[in-house]
Amino acid sequence: QLIYCTYLGGNNNEQPHSMVVDSFMNLYVMGTSRSTDFPVTKNAYQKQNNGDYDFFITSFDSMGILRASTLFGGTGLDGVGADRSNRSVNEFPLIYNYADEFRGEIMVDALDNIYIASFSSSSNFPTTTAAFQQFLSYRP
Repeated sequence: QLIYCTYLGGNNNEQPHSMVVDSFMNLYVMGTSRSTDFPVTKNAYQKQNNGDYDFFITSFDSMGILRASTLFGGTGLDGVGADRSNRSVNEFPLIYNYADEFRGEIMVDALDNIYIASFSSSSNFPTTTAAFQQFLSYRP
């Protein structure tokens, strides 16, 4: 039975990485976007794309109504492990193992807290003061 179906994206490229449902049947989608008009909600953490690919985190309620949506990232590639626009695919061996360069996961815990994990090559990726690592140590 189809409960709901929708489009999610803007004027460029979106790559969903992971989806999860919380205890209230709200759907959370995490991925990357290159769009300059990706749909974000009023209280979004980041309302515009900061450069190349940025993360998006979007939530729909159990009937498919948009609850919240934000972008999140710096000026480099966020959630994308290979920029094939100016380098050969042969320079990125993990693509052969995973079949694409887009990676990220979203999860929900027993208290309905949301966590995301991925990688970034943005030297200005937003981090918190107590972050395990606040600065980019490797640049692909």
